[in-house]
Amino acid sequence: MRIIILGAGGVGFHLAKTLSQENHDIIIIDSDARQIAKVTEQLDVMAVQGQGTGVSVLKQAGIENTDMLLAVTSTDEVNLLACMIAQKFGVATRIARVRNEEYYGDIAVLSPDEMGVDLMINPELEAAREIVHIIRYPNVFDMVEFENGRIVLLGVQIDSESPAVGQALSSFVPRYQDLTFRAVAISRQGKTIIPSGREVVMESDKYYLAVKQEMVEEVIHLASSRPQQIQNVMILGGGKISRLTAAMLTEHKHINVKIIESNAEKSRRIAEELPNTMVVCGDGTDLDLLAQEGIGEMDMYLALTDDDENNIVSSLLARHLKVSRTMTLISRTDYMPIIKTIGLDVAVNPRFITSAAILKFIRRGAILSLNTLRGIDAETIEFAVTSRCELAGKKLKEINFPDGVIVGAIVHNDEVIVPIGESKINAEDRVIIFSLPEAVKKVEKMFTS
Repeated sequence: MRIIILGAGGVGFHLAKTLSQENHDIIIIDSDARQIAKVTEQLDVMAVQGQGTGVSVLKQAGIENTDMLLAVTSTDEVNLLACMIAQKFGVATRIARVRNEEYYGDIAVLSPDEMGVDLMINPELEAAREIVHIIRYPNVFDMVEFENGRIVLLGVQIDSESPAVGQALSSFVPRYQDLTFRAVAISRQGKTIIPSGREVVMESDKYYLAVKQEMVEEVIHLASSRPQQIQNVMILGGGKISRLTAAMLTEHKHINVKIIESNAEKSRRIAEELPNTMVVCGDGTDLDLLAQEGIGEMDMYLALTDDDENNIVSSLLARHLKVSRTMTLISRTDYMPIIKTIGLDVAVNPRFITSAAILKFIRRGAILSLNTLRGIDAETIEFAVTSRCELAGKKLKEINFPDGVIVGAIVHNDEVIVPIGESKINAEDRVIIFSLPEAVKKVEKMFTS
């Protein structure tokens, strides 16, 4: 697929890197010569310097023969205008990053269709959704739908309370025959494992499980038998992400939210906007204030200001004051690798979250490549089984797959099956394979011979 990315900042660069690794033809446009130089030096993509709304620049990038435009500059109006122009050139899919609420939702004068946009992505809204998701599902580090939502690729981290710890998959899984799931990949101490039934579940393992949509909640609970009910949440900062997060959390009646904001006028406006949220005007790095406001009774502390350093310091203070879980908003990507080493729990990066939301839309209804998911070095391949394929008519337990290969799902007569050993591969089925890179050629040969 030929994709033009408008904007070479954090989101655009990440999208270009990810999509080029999946063998898409990527062209990135940016007016900043330094950003273009960075792209040229670090990525194997075509880079064009210029204004993304300039017709001559778009023609230079090959807009006439492009399948998709991703407009992710920092300016809403540029992104929207670029999508309108792309529509005129017949670009099939057009995605825009948009922050201004007047361009989307109930108050928008023009609909996305009228502006030539298939998907509008709001970074702050996506970040708030991700934060709420992490709070609701603390053991889930990734959750991606495929096959039009009928199957979820669920990333769960195993904690010490999980009933699976210390048990082989072959002995543990049969005890839950009423649940349909299959372990397809494990990340353990930085190494990717495609599991066999002999694999023993270990604490801190990160598992990717193929799960039927309706069984996600029950399967999540297998990662930990310990109930983690979040009731009291303190948020530092009264910015847009904080306000959106608080509004979403207070929809759950059992969650109490308290916001700490240093600006008095802003505190007053937030209190009016969020009547179910307690708002305190004060300095979130003041230990006495935090203690006075009951930080020790909080189940979760969220540092969501626009200042990365302030967020990091306040999260460390919260850990010092014995808050069991913290979440830290980090805008600078170069800070992300040090979060665990300095003692913080979870970091969220709006740029990564925005990129992930766009990638999910791009691959909607398609099979995902696991090398784009978190912490896994594996590939996903979909095979159409012909009547001449030597595997047609065989049960999985009868097939000697290479090491590092597992069948994650079978699509039979438009029904998605999470398979077991007795499952059969039939002619005309589509089979979804998870494989370590070194085993790809071997498994391709099995399906094409």
